[in-house]
Amino acid sequence: MFCQPLQYDENSGGWFSWIWGWSREDKDEQKQEVKTSSLMTSEEKAKLYAAIGYSETAVDPTLPKSYEAMKLSVNLKSMSASIRENNQTPELLKFSLNELSTIFTQRPGAQAIRFETKITSLEVTGMTQENCTPCLLSSRTVYSDNSTSLLSIMFETNPLDEGADQRLRIESQPLEIIYDARTINSLVDFFRPPNDVHLEQLTSATLMKLEEFREKTSTGLLYIIETQKVLDLKINLMASYIIVPQKGFYDCTSSLLLLDLGSLKMKSKSRSDISGLKVGQSSIEDIMSRAYDSFDIQLTSIQLLYSKHDENWQEARKLKYSSQHILQPLDVKVEFGRAMVVTDARMPKFKLSGQLPLLSVQISDQKLKSILELIDSIPKAESSPAAISPVLSAPHLSQLPVLDLHSFAESESEEEFYDALSSPVEDMPFFETPSASLKRGSSTRRKKLNKQESLKNMTELQLRFEVAEVLIKLCRLTVNSETPVLQLEVVGLGTELKLRTFDMTASAFLHEICLLCPEYMDDNDKPVYLVTTLDNVEDDLLTLEYVKADINGPELKTAYQNVLQKIKVNFSSLDVHLHTETLLNAVNYLNSLLPKQETKVVEEPVHEKTEDKKDVLKKLTSKKSKNEDVIDLNIWADLSCLRVFIREKKHRIAEIHIEGLDSQVIMRKTATEITAKLKNIVIVDSDEMALYNKALYITGKEVFNFKIISYVNATDGIAYTNMDVVDNRVYLTVGCIQVVFVNKFFSSILAFINNFQAAKEALTEATVQAAEKAATGVKELAERSSRLALDINIKAPVVIIPQSAISANVLVADLGLITVKNRFFIAKTNTRYNLPPVLDSMTVKLSELKLYRSCYEQNSLQTEVELLQPLNLEVAVERNLAAAWYNEVPDIEISGRLKPMNLILSQEDITTILRTLNENIGESSGASPPSQELKDTTSRSDIRSTSEHSAVMCVISISCKQTYKCIFTSFTQGTNLDQRDDLLKLAEFKLLLMSAAVKMLSDGSMNASVKLADCTLDDERQAIHKATPRSVMVEMKHGFEKKVMMDISYKQGRDGTVLDVIVQEIYLCASMEFLLTVADIFLKANAESAARTRTAPLQPVSMMEMNIIVKNPEIVFVAELTRSDAPALVVTAQCEVFIKNSPERYSMTAAVKEVQVKACPFLPEKRKGNVTTVLQPCDFFFEMKRSGNNPQSADLMIKSLTVKVSPIIINTVITITSALYRTAETTEEEISQTPPGLWNMKDLKDLKLWFLEESNESEDTSPITELVPTGQLLKMSIESVVLTLEAGVGHRTVPMLLAKSSFLGEVKNWSTLINLHSQLELEVHYFNEMFGVWEPLLEPLEIEKTDLFKPWILEIKMKKKAKKALVESDAEEENYKIPEYKTVISVSSKDQLNITLSKCGLQMLSNLGTAFAEAASQTSDIFKKDQAPFVLINSLGLAITVLPSDSFSVLDVEFGAKIFDLKDGGSLNMEYVRSKSESEQFTAMTTLSSKRFYIQICPHNHSTVEKIPLTKVGRCIYKVRHEESGVERSIVCQIDTVEGSKMITIRSPIQIRNHFSIPFTIFDEGRCLGTASPENEFNIPLSSYRSVLSLLPIADENGVDGEYDMCEGITFDEIMKNVDSLLQRKCQSVMSTNHSLIVNIVTVKDTLTSSLCSDDEWDFSYVVHLWPSVLLHNLLPYHITYSVEGNGNKYHTLHDGCSAQIHNAVLDQTRLDLELLNYLDQNWKSEYHIKSNLPDISFTTFYCITELDKTELDIAVHVTYTTGQMVIAIHSPYWMVNKTGRMLQYKADGIHRKHPPDCKKPLLFSFQPKNFLQNNKVQLMVTDSELSDQFSLDTVGSHGSVKCKSHKKDYQVGVTINNSSFNITRIVTFTPFFMISNRSKYTLEVAEEGKEKWIPICSPFFFIHFCPLKLSRVLPAASQFIQTFLMIGFQGKSSS
Repeated sequence: MFCQPLQYDENSGGWFSWIWGWSREDKDEQKQEVKTSSLMTSEEKAKLYAAIGYSETAVDPTLPKSYEAMKLSVNLKSMSASIRENNQTPELLKFSLNELSTIFTQRPGAQAIRFETKITSLEVTGMTQENCTPCLLSSRTVYSDNSTSLLSIMFETNPLDEGADQRLRIESQPLEIIYDARTINSLVDFFRPPNDVHLEQLTSATLMKLEEFREKTSTGLLYIIETQKVLDLKINLMASYIIVPQKGFYDCTSSLLLLDLGSLKMKSKSRSDISGLKVGQSSIEDIMSRAYDSFDIQLTSIQLLYSKHDENWQEARKLKYSSQHILQPLDVKVEFGRAMVVTDARMPKFKLSGQLPLLSVQISDQKLKSILELIDSIPKAESSPAAISPVLSAPHLSQLPVLDLHSFAESESEEEFYDALSSPVEDMPFFETPSASLKRGSSTRRKKLNKQESLKNMTELQLRFEVAEVLIKLCRLTVNSETPVLQLEVVGLGTELKLRTFDMTASAFLHEICLLCPEYMDDNDKPVYLVTTLDNVEDDLLTLEYVKADINGPELKTAYQNVLQKIKVNFSSLDVHLHTETLLNAVNYLNSLLPKQETKVVEEPVHEKTEDKKDVLKKLTSKKSKNEDVIDLNIWADLSCLRVFIREKKHRIAEIHIEGLDSQVIMRKTATEITAKLKNIVIVDSDEMALYNKALYITGKEVFNFKIISYVNATDGIAYTNMDVVDNRVYLTVGCIQVVFVNKFFSSILAFINNFQAAKEALTEATVQAAEKAATGVKELAERSSRLALDINIKAPVVIIPQSAISANVLVADLGLITVKNRFFIAKTNTRYNLPPVLDSMTVKLSELKLYRSCYEQNSLQTEVELLQPLNLEVAVERNLAAAWYNEVPDIEISGRLKPMNLILSQEDITTILRTLNENIGESSGASPPSQELKDTTSRSDIRSTSEHSAVMCVISISCKQTYKCIFTSFTQGTNLDQRDDLLKLAEFKLLLMSAAVKMLSDGSMNASVKLADCTLDDERQAIHKATPRSVMVEMKHGFEKKVMMDISYKQGRDGTVLDVIVQEIYLCASMEFLLTVADIFLKANAESAARTRTAPLQPVSMMEMNIIVKNPEIVFVAELTRSDAPALVVTAQCEVFIKNSPERYSMTAAVKEVQVKACPFLPEKRKGNVTTVLQPCDFFFEMKRSGNNPQSADLMIKSLTVKVSPIIINTVITITSALYRTAETTEEEISQTPPGLWNMKDLKDLKLWFLEESNESEDTSPITELVPTGQLLKMSIESVVLTLEAGVGHRTVPMLLAKSSFLGEVKNWSTLINLHSQLELEVHYFNEMFGVWEPLLEPLEIEKTDLFKPWILEIKMKKKAKKALVESDAEEENYKIPEYKTVISVSSKDQLNITLSKCGLQMLSNLGTAFAEAASQTSDIFKKDQAPFVLINSLGLAITVLPSDSFSVLDVEFGAKIFDLKDGGSLNMEYVRSKSESEQFTAMTTLSSKRFYIQICPHNHSTVEKIPLTKVGRCIYKVRHEESGVERSIVCQIDTVEGSKMITIRSPIQIRNHFSIPFTIFDEGRCLGTASPENEFNIPLSSYRSVLSLLPIADENGVDGEYDMCEGITFDEIMKNVDSLLQRKCQSVMSTNHSLIVNIVTVKDTLTSSLCSDDEWDFSYVVHLWPSVLLHNLLPYHITYSVEGNGNKYHTLHDGCSAQIHNAVLDQTRLDLELLNYLDQNWKSEYHIKSNLPDISFTTFYCITELDKTELDIAVHVTYTTGQMVIAIHSPYWMVNKTGRMLQYKADGIHRKHPPDCKKPLLFSFQPKNFLQNNKVQLMVTDSELSDQFSLDTVGSHGSVKCKSHKKDYQVGVTINNSSFNITRIVTFTPFFMISNRSKYTLEVAEEGKEKWIPICSPFFFIHFCPLKLSRVLPAASQFIQTFLMIGFQGKSSS
């Protein structure tokens, strides 16, 4: 049977199996052409050949193995090829090859061939340039030996030594490759493909084809190892090198860069013995490890050099290290293995493992710059415009094979078949057959096999590469040697990679890394490490794992949990040392490395994607992917520990520890999820002495937990209108972080950061440019609105601020809990949009914000004193997500409401806060940051894009309903800190309804406004009794509650900023006592620590405008709040301030209008009619300007100042200001022990008194800088100042002094050489009360040749100028220091000063001094009322019509009225017409010309009176005629001055003055005319003054009406005839006929200033006085009672100093019963007869009758008779006052009076009445002494002493005699002559010399009477008493 031979499987032939098809004989192929297809199928043939072991390709055994059947030799002497554009152009490249020889041999007996080829030399030349052709590649340059071949290749199969199946030898000699720029650029242009050829498409198509090829080889594993062809491989390629010359052309003068490619050696490893391997005995792993062809690859001496033209690079290339080396020679070892079996999943097809022992790079700054210059000098090829390659479209992607699991399941159900080749590692034995005789099954089974193979996860490649050490040194070139600046060391850097069919696994690791600066040494003299892992010895610093799975893999769900790509990063432990000097050095060095290149902004074309908005919503949501649950990417990152050390050269600053940062990223098709967690962060103060060593730490389990989910295309299509769908969702939870703010520590960190300011600014500039570039790419995304849902919960940080770095007192701010949530909604709009605008509404809640004070001990807070009660804040933020195209609503709108806020502060709290500000905040680290130069910022301002239409970017509005601030004053010291005492509450401050709004526009402009509706400050002290239940210090004025108290508006735009502030209707009560109490708390708190002042650097000024307006403020100054009528000053004004400031000019205008000061009671309801104007409304105006470099010019102008000063005003001001200077209450202090040596004598030099110290002449006087005129100018002008001084005895004041002045001044160069020139005009007038006119005190000056006058002028000049020379006299012993500049003040007047003093003027000055002295010394409660300058009163009894002149203006009437009707009793208020010039008004007040100031009156039904001038004080009489009867009557115009105002009374000629204490009713024939009240004037009506008048007393002393009848009438004739004589009338008593009220009537002619009537008595004016008959005065210091005889023993008590009217006393008839009460503990009685013609002084005797004795007492009576009244004054001639503390006795003319020591009131003493007018004297006796010498009691004002001798001791008594205020009594005071006063704070004791009795003197200001036994003795150590301020006074009068 003839069989066709089997085909040999090509894949079993080894590496070079392609040779076989070419080497077989033709005869074998011809045998195969026998037609056997009809006899046997291919399957049957395969079975047959396998059974008999036959092979069609068997070797002919007859031929020897060494027999060479064929040998072919080819020898090519030379060959060249050139490239050129066309025939006419020069060649671009020429390729020359010399001596190419090839030998081919075939040995059929061994089935062997041998191929050898050699190339002797090779040369490539480039383009000819400058008559020189460059050599690009050459082999003859280095080796000129002709015998050596450049390249030799030998390949042989089945060699004769049978050491291997195949052998390959390749060897080459080095090549020198030189880069020629012109040739290379030309070649690039030559080979550039046409624009219509797309290489990317060709490449991708080729890749698709390659995927179709698969390995088909499979056999038994051991069999394959045994039968695998052995390849003996040796490749040795010697090192070639590339030279890159400067400028791209190589010559001997060029610097060059040399890259040595290294020598490559590749060698096949010999196969190890496999005899020990047996199936079933050896493990599969052992068998697998042998089933590889292995090769060793060595790459040695790869290096990079930079050589200058004068350096020998050939020698340097041979060395291991030289100065030219950049990359030191490195050696790489690689082991490569190829699997013999490619179908087992556990065996990688290729294994690759390599190692690099050291990678060392060293480069200096100069060398790097030279290399960059070299590269930059090479000409580059012109780049063609990049063709936009189309991206692979979806159809390409769809052609990728997709696993069909369903079809695979079907195939498994068929016959399961595995042959030995497909399953080489099965446990069952397989039959051994030659590999060549085995054949695969049919094509159907091959398809099934392909499906099975496709499910296996085959390992394509396994790689491991490790770099043992990387060393990179950056050096600085100094004196031809390279000094390392930065050195990076990396140890243990490696990677592992496993590439399989369905996945890829990669991992990288790094063991250690160090970055050090060898130039700097640390404390241990070791180099400073910036980054180090020296502490990390166990773990790798960084491990990175990467797993990529195929989406079609069978185990995607099980093994990979549906994760396609997984990255796991683990960072173990790293230390970073931020060393200031080292970092700065490194930063500066790295900045110097980078070349300074100009930044070129390349504008990339923006391809805008236009799409019709109508189609946006029509797009349906994309179909859901079937791999929806597949995770595309999963990243795990874990940072175990990072420590950052901040330090300087000398000390450590801080340490930062970050622990446990875990983060994860999960990317799906539908969403991306990012989570991050941080467990701990700590910032530690490295100062060992620090009390607060932790600056930041956490108190919970973790710092934060962050999660963000980003959904892909969630809002696409129709879902865009679903507001529950979002693009991103953020969850954030932050734990509680505690921050301890110690400014010293933080400022040291800031100082550290500021060192790198320059680098930071450069980074900022780069960031701005990057942001601009990125902004252009985002434009097309702005149309659609991305939605971000927030769910944020932040346990806000707790900030602890210590009082100082070493204090345990802290302020704690607990910021509470912050929650942020949001929702989305579609904006309501009138316009139809294709895409609906979406708004984001975000709610931010801040709850439980607290502020408290505590104490930090044992690393924790001990107690809490609450300062701010828990506070809640809610803010709503509304964002316009479609802001790019929808501008109807703002981009951002923020609105918030602040819940009521309660702040409680005590004195200790304020002390702690202020001390914290001064000590902690004011304390810096002391490290001053380097001063940074101010850079020009104009370049940045151009970055901001501006548009013509400014859209609203942001709107912020915050309203606060009510904010409280309570201040407590607390003086308790104790441990119970967390409790407050309500009794110590001081004040409560409220801000009511505060709202703020901010609007920011897209052009950068901003509008902001703050409104404060009301603000109140209440006095909350409970211990102080207040006049009102609520004591308000600050509030809105009543009636203006609807207005806004403060309105602040701020606008910022391109032109600058504008700030407007309006404050209106504010009431401010400046209670001095309250303000001092509040200020005292702050002052005491501030006194604890001194504030530190700092000068802030001046910022460049932009255009700024500020307008401040204060409308209608009311400021009330009051001394005390306890009384409702307490004196107060009320100030009202209008204020306006306008400031404009720009770099070019500055202007300020300030106007204070209508400033008015009034004195009145504190409470407004008490003020009616009790207001005195202190300062009339006046205006102030101030203006200051400066433009460019011109000096400042200012202008101050005051139009008029009218100031009124009266005693009540002085008293009010003093009462208010006295509260400012209250004497501090003396607190009881513990009396310290007496210091030693208190009484010892001291040397004056030891006291160091300032006035005894010698001046230090050797003091270094700093040179005075020269003063230069600045050109400043200030003009001041006050048009008029009118000052009125009013005074008077009692409460009735009149204007006394009137001064008028004006001021004009000019000041230049006030800051340097001041030059002042001013003049003062002055006029002074005083009021002549006698004539009621103003007279000049300072005479005005006559103007020559005119009748006019001018005021007196005073000139004041001040000038500061330099001294010309320093004159020193040689004769002088001392050289006086004379200043370099002197100030000259000159006061002069060219006019004569005339002062006129009259008796009236002197009296006025005296009264003025008295009145003001009284006002300053006592508190007055009575207020003066503001009255008009002229008050017209109608007392005629009928209506009148008044016509004032044009010089008057009538108050409180309709404007424009000229004639005024005045009813009876009515008044009309008039004032001067205010002229434009105040001087005219002043002139009108002082001159009072009768031609200008007059009135005309017309009584009802009477003729008009001619003009009545109102200038002079007095009374004038005028005639009027009754229109109906024609009767002429007289009227009187009475002008009086009352409290500075002129009271004009129009009355009849009869006026009644009632001097009784009871009123009288006046009747005209039974008709009541009115009531004459006591001590007042009553005017009889015009129609009744000639009638009969009757009087009726209204009430008696007891106030009983109807006790008396009307008296007999008085006719006008009686009045005229009894002028200055007495008329008496009686009003009979109703009760008793014996008693009647006697009225003494005295008529006096009225004093008329002028009378226009005749001398007829009927035309005169009369004043009728009504007098009581007797007036009784009690001038005794004791009470008396009196009774009129026959009055039924009804006694009336008369207090000491008082008087009483006796209405029914009749001269020579009435007797008084008198009784002196309680004198010397007894009552004394007397009788007194009222008689006429008594002497001035007479005596009456008082008797005291007791059971034992009857005592007499003579009392003097002083009698005065006037027309109509008798005045009786009961008094004692002498009052004796005993202050000696001993019994005194007085003796004179038989009178003996005893004066006991305990009698506090005076003793009444009188000589005998018969001897009263004689020269009387008295004698004195003290206790048991003898009578003294006689002395007089009548020498008033004398002081002296009286000596009384005794047998024990002598008494010396001081005598003082004073007159009484009523002049008829002498007051004689007896005191001890010696008194000791103790003014120290010690209790002293005093003793007489030689006596043991010590008398204590307490302190302070306590005195004792001291009576020494012997007057000649001296007190001990009196001089020491004086030295210690113990004052011993020898005084003549008592200090009590």
